Amino acid sequence: FKGDFTAPVVLEVLEMDNLFYVLKVDGEKLEHQELTRFQSQLQRYGWTCNLQGKKLYVLPQFLTKGLAVDYIKQQSMYNWHVAAGDAALDLPMLALADTRFIPQHGELAKDSLLHGFPITPKESSNFSEYILRKIITTIKNKNEKGEDHDKSII
Repeated sequence: FKGDFTAPVVLEVLEMDNLFYVLKVDGEKLEHQELTRFQSQLQRYGWTCNLQGKKLYVLPQFLTKGLAVDYIKQQSMYNWHVAAGDAALDLPMLALADTRFIPQHGELAKDSLLHGFPITPKESSNFSEYILRKIITTIKNKNEKGEDHDKSII
């Protein structure tokens, strides 16, 4: 991948579990035109990329969090899907969720209105605590209403 960018944009290439790559990049030297050209090249081979901060994720188009969640939903029985995400790679997973959480500090918070997902009014460690409290409250409410939640996966 280093040859696909003007040197020294790519600082390091990491192969992840023989499934995808993470390129550590110098964001100040990475030009938008280079990234767009690289994305076009990848698409011809069934791959895609997503820039998150100083990391450029390069992965096959079929390797998404949404497809993973869909597979789990098909293989098991549960009635409540909860997802939390802060980046574009999380969108397919969030789209399948019954309840979704997006922190204020994430990439998605900048344009969440475009996706129709609400932003959670917490960030960092408060975000995790907020999610857990919401899940517990929802389960308590289901108990009080007598709803079945034995097969819920959280």
